[in-house]
Amino acid sequence: MHLYVIRHAEAVPLGEQGISEDESRPLTEAGHAQSRVIADSLKKIGVRLDRLLTSPLVRARQTAETMRQHWGEGAPNVLVCDLLAPGAKKRELLERLREQHVDSLGIVGHNPDLSELVGWFIGDKRIGINLEKAGLACLEFDGMPGKGSAHLAWLVTPLWCDRLTSS
Repeated sequence: MHLYVIRHAEAVPLGEQGISEDESRPLTEAGHAQSRVIADSLKKIGVRLDRLLTSPLVRARQTAETMRQHWGEGAPNVLVCDLLAPGAKKRELLERLREQHVDSLGIVGHNPDLSELVGWFIGDKRIGINLEKAGLACLEFDGMPGKGSAHLAWLVTPLWCDRLTSS
């Protein structure tokens, strides 16, 4: 299985535009643009997502939905997964990922959880991976996903995605 780990795009800062709860922070216009670039980048390198799971928080859901809307033909189904919310247990998320039975799965969530998850899958959550907002990592599993059972195929920044899609 290929797991594409996607950190949500740029969101409105807490306290601006009357936003008083972190869970309610929507994407900025730049965040919507970043989400479209994520979709374009994945398509350009030949990625086909069978499914896209997203955190229930507004900024993550909007990242996933904007990606799906911009994807065009073959767009993945988007499903909300409460286990991608900040602070969820990795082992419970692991079970949900194992239940997907797909070859290519995307997940959209938050830091530090996603960066730790990438580290956990490749051996140790303290490895020091840092996914930027609108950053992507591709993990490859030979069998069932599990702690230490993946290798990091690639990790890219939003700048890399911008350059790829503008070339």
